Formats: sequence, structure tokens, C-alpha cells
Amino acid sequence: MRSAVRGLDAVVNVIGGGTLRRNDVAASATAVVVPIVEAAGVKRYIAMSAGMVALDWPFFKYVLRPLIFRHILAEHNRVEAIVRASSLDWTIVRPTALTNHPAKGYVASLDLQPGSFITTRADVAAFIADELGANGYVRQAAFVASRRS
Repeated sequence: MRSAVRGLDAVVNVIGGGTLRRNDVAASATAVVVPIVEAAGVKRYIAMSAGMVALDWPFFKYVLRPLIFRHILAEHNRVEAIVRASSLDWTIVRPTALTNHPAKGYVASLDLQPGSFITTRADVAAFIADELGANGYVRQAAFVASRRS
């Protein structure tokens, strides 16, 4: 990893476990990568999380989160804590439910936008590419959602 990140301008870490079952793939990878990136002198870091981390809708908060999403939510919280504790110029990307549909254009904000339920993976990629150039959300978590057609 040390030789892989040496000389880079930025590191984008979108690794995830891809399961609702208990896993620590993303947090374990983040715990290894962040110190290596810091030691290599790379300042810019983008990490993947999920909109559910800050979702406060009562049905989601009290029913879906504890019954269905508890493991993945815990994993995203661990990733965010590791990234936030770093000295990097980080951005945490919090998309809503991911789909493989074609890009629609994205909306990014510090707050989850009403009616923002899905995000295409292509729109997440576009946001990340734009953020690397614009640095509009440095040391912030940005909600990303696809525009409604």
C-alpha cells in the first residue's frame, strides 16, 4: 500500500462489504489505509459511507435501522470515525440507496434533501470526480442523491 499511494494527489476509498450481515471490511481497510495515506503525505482522501448514518426518520430510526441495517450502519459509523480522526483533507460521501441505473445528475448537500431516495453509482462517481477538483466538502460529510427525473 505504501508504494501504491506514494506520489498521489488523492486517495478514494469506496470499499465495502456489500452485505447486511456483520462485517468489518470497510472499517478494517480504512484503518489500514488512512495511516499509510497520512505517512505518504497525501492530503486528499474521499471515503464512502451512506446516507442512513444521519437519517432520522422515525420508521427508519426505530424499525428498519435496528432490525435490518444495524450491522451496515455500525460499519459506516466506524469508517466515519476513523476518517474524521485523521489529519487528512477528507470528504465523506453519503449516498442514499445505491442503484445501477444510468446517471441522472446528482444533488449534493450537507443535509439530506427531502425526497432523495436513490443514487445511481454513476452519479456517486461523478460527484467524487467533481469533488476532487472543487474541494467543496473538505472535512465534511456530503449527502449525494440522484436528481428526480
